[in-house]
Amino acid sequence: MNQIAEAIAYHGWGFDHTCWQFWKTACDRQGIVLRCFDRGYFGKSVSPAFSPSSAYKLILTHSYGLHLCPQEHLHQADLIVILSGFQSFHPSQPTARRRSQLTLQQMIRQFEHSPQMVLETFWATCYHPLAWKGDAVEMWKDVEMWKEIRQEKGASLNTDLLNTGLLNTGLLNTGLLNTDLLNTGLLLQDLRALDTACLDVNSLKNRSKILIIHGASDRITPPNCAQELCQALPTSDYVELPAAGHALPMTHLEDSWRSLALLLQGLPTS
Repeated sequence: MNQIAEAIAYHGWGFDHTCWQFWKTACDRQGIVLRCFDRGYFGKSVSPAFSPSSAYKLILTHSYGLHLCPQEHLHQADLIVILSGFQSFHPSQPTARRRSQLTLQQMIRQFEHSPQMVLETFWATCYHPLAWKGDAVEMWKDVEMWKEIRQEKGASLNTDLLNTGLLNTGLLNTGLLNTDLLNTGLLLQDLRALDTACLDVNSLKNRSKILIIHGASDRITPPNCAQELCQALPTSDYVELPAAGHALPMTHLEDSWRSLALLLQGLPTS
């Protein structure tokens, strides 16, 4: 299939480009060339750019990836898809904001002494309500369980994605992270930056298409964070996925892609 669009994907804190590996296969099937940014937390950093072609341009971001994406790329994009995103990491409500600040400060202190433990706890929290065990066999069992539940409830499943293994194995991308090359200095730097991270939404206002997808059970950035972002961006669409947590690129490719596909319907197929 000929290229009809190009996309750049930005992962969030504590992950790397592998969180998009199965999205790449899905994009290839649609004629979309996907390039993945890598911050360099677990290896070499990569900063892709859009080609000068007139192809339709997409930006995919997960969590803090929205803040790592250069403003230039956001301006070039025809469509911006924000997964588990936020304008400010801390909620605006005073009590919730203070609680979030204290939790982050505790996480920073723990990371300074035990980075691997903090990362594993973070990944487990991201995957909630699915169980993150750090083991491929156990994660496979979890996926099979969720498939059975969905089928029992009559929920439709995208057999194309299932047959290519995108949904089946998409939950264990954290297992591919190279902790031997852990860049603790960069991880700590960005963890501290989260405390004051605030997206300049003025540059995104009046963008033609912005899709915000968030998990209803997100324990890292609660849904109200994404709802506040949506309110600040009048042209955005908001989709909340039930029983979904923070790790949407890995755990909810099918549901996320379904929402994205609706916005891509006007594109040529070849």
